Amino acid sequence: MALLGLRVLSMLLLRTVAFMRGTAVLANAQLEGTCRHDHAMLQVELAARATWARFSDLDCVKQTKASDAQCIPCKKNLSDGTLVDRFQGNCKRDATVLASQVFTPWHTCGQDGSCPWHRLPKFRGGECWAFNKGEFTRYHGPAGVCIKKSWPSRHIPTVDYAKANMAHSWQNVADFIAAYQWSMEQRESWGDRPDTVMTCQLFCGEGNRSCGNTGDCTCGEACAEPTPVTTAGNQATLATTTTTTTTTTTTT
Repeated sequence: MALLGLRVLSMLLLRTVAFMRGTAVLANAQLEGTCRHDHAMLQVELAARATWARFSDLDCVKQTKASDAQCIPCKKNLSDGTLVDRFQGNCKRDATVLASQVFTPWHTCGQDGSCPWHRLPKFRGGECWAFNKGEFTRYHGPAGVCIKKSWPSRHIPTVDYAKANMAHSWQNVADFIAAYQWSMEQRESWGDRPDTVMTCQLFCGEGNRSCGNTGDCTCGEACAEPTPVTTAGNQATLATTTTTTTTTTTTT
């Protein structure tokens, strides 16, 4: 009986040791898996910071691999020299990155509104557009911007992609307008291509009233200026009133 008891005890001890080893192996596997997961997430975060514009250290916004000339400064100077934020929302986000791609300054149209400069197949087929108050309209002149109307995926900037982005909020619309204005400022700074700079008068058309700022223009009767009232006019009105009063008094 004693021998049998020892054998049973030995078997129990062996099973206990085996269970403890299995538990340790499982714990180590879980820990290793967690470490691998954390390492993988760290790699993803590092890759994101290397490729996403929102993580760049630049004080401007552009697609990571884009030319520095496409980088729109986050700040702008007002006419009085005050430095203010250019955008309504965060400077580095999807809307502003897309706007920097859509409104690349040198994507000008030909004199007839053609867009022959695309080299890569996926960028070919661009059309000439004007932009105002969040809306794109076809344009036929060098002051337009060559943009592709649509594409099956969102890997390239298109008019449809831009419209879908602006539909999310008024801040996105305002930021697209700000990017468009910056683009035209760059064209104006070239000095030798004034015909490529969009103005409200160009947008509204020759002979039509225009007012506002590029990208935020108003056309037609809404721009009619009220007739100014001069000092002489006030005196004439006063004189007429006085004469009428005098005449009325005499009659009475």
